Amino acid sequence: MTSKRNSRTVGVLAILLPVMLGVVGVADEPETAVEVTLASEQQVLLPIVIGVDASESVREAAALLVEYLGRISGAEFEVVDGERHYRGGDTK
Repeated sequence: MTSKRNSRTVGVLAILLPVMLGVVGVADEPETAVEVTLASEQQVLLPIVIGVDASESVREAAALLVEYLGRISGAEFEVVDGERHYRGGDTK
């Protein structure tokens, strides 16, 4: 059972991580890969950021990503509103 769960986790992350990190796209020429460290030594380095008007499905995907990243890293990720997080203001 654990093997199936781990392979499912890997499968879900293989789909969610690129989408959530915005690295999925179509390009004529290959781009240089950029390494991004989300957590280190059980400490979150980057939160999961969504738009203020994100749909319910995006919010659910972000919550699932938080759960899986927490399991993998041991860090306590959170989902934050990009506008509030990066601009420091209230969006409404």
